[in-house]
Amino acid sequence: MWLVGLLTGCPKNVISPDDEALAAALEAADRAWAARGTAGLDPVGAALDTVPASRAEVPEVLWRRARWHVARGHTQDEDAEARREHERGRDVAMRCVLVAPGLTGALRGGTLPAALPALEVSRLPCAAWAGVAWVRADQRFDPETGTLDVPAVEALLSAGRRAPPPSGPAAAYGDVLWAAAHPVDPGAGEQALEALASAAAEPTDDAWVRWEDLVRVMPRPKGTAPGRAPATPEERASVRRLTGGLLYRPSNLERLDRSAPGGR
Repeated sequence: MWLVGLLTGCPKNVISPDDEALAAALEAADRAWAARGTAGLDPVGAALDTVPASRAEVPEVLWRRARWHVARGHTQDEDAEARREHERGRDVAMRCVLVAPGLTGALRGGTLPAALPALEVSRLPCAAWAGVAWVRADQRFDPETGTLDVPAVEALLSAGRRAPPPSGPAAAYGDVLWAAAHPVDPGAGEQALEALASAAAEPTDDAWVRWEDLVRVMPRPKGTAPGRAPATPEERASVRRLTGGLLYRPSNLERLDRSAPGGR
C-alpha cells in the first residue's frame, strides 16, 4: 500500500499529522471490515469518518467508502433504498476516477471508455467499485428514474480487473454478473450463465451473495446453495431474501437446491 511506504520510508519529522491520522483511520476501517460479520457495517463507516478532511478524497479512502456503500445497499430489502446506496457508492468511486490527473485531458478528447486506459494505478480500485456499484444498482434498476451508461459500466469493470485484491476480484465477478444479466445474444447468454454458476460455486466469503445473484438470473440454478451459515451482513441479507424472511436454518434452505425455483 502506498501509504505504508510513505509512513515507513520517510523520517519521522517529515510525516504530517494528517498522514498519520489517515493511516490510523484506514487501519481501523480495514479491521472493522474484517469484523463486520459480528459488529455490522456501521463501524466501517465510523472509521472512515475519522479521515482528516485534507485526505478525504485520496483513492484509498474513496474506494473503501464506495465498497461500504455497496455492502450497505446489499443489506437493504427495499429496492429504492438499495439503489440509492449503490448509487452513492458509484458516485463516490466516480469522483475518484474523474479527477485523476491523467484522465482529465483524455476525457476532453473523447468518452470515458476511451480515456480509462490512462487511469493511474492507484485509482484502479475506484474504477472497480464504480463498476460494481453500477452493476448492483442495475439489479434494483428503475427505468423511470435510473440511468445506465452501458459502455461506461463495461469499461470501468474492465479497468477495475487490473486492481489488486480485493478490488480486482470484485470487478472480475461484477463483469461476470453483468454479462449474465445483459447477454448480447442467446449463445453468449448461455456461456455467461455457466460462468456465473461457476463463480457462485467458488468457496468465497460472499458465497451467499453470489448464490442470490445466480437465483435472480437463473430461477432454477445449477449447483447447490452454500453449505455454511452466512457470515457477513451482506450474506445474511441474501439468505433473508432467499428464504422469504425466515431465519437461517438448513431446513429453510431446502428450496434452494437445483430442483427448486428461486428468487424473491
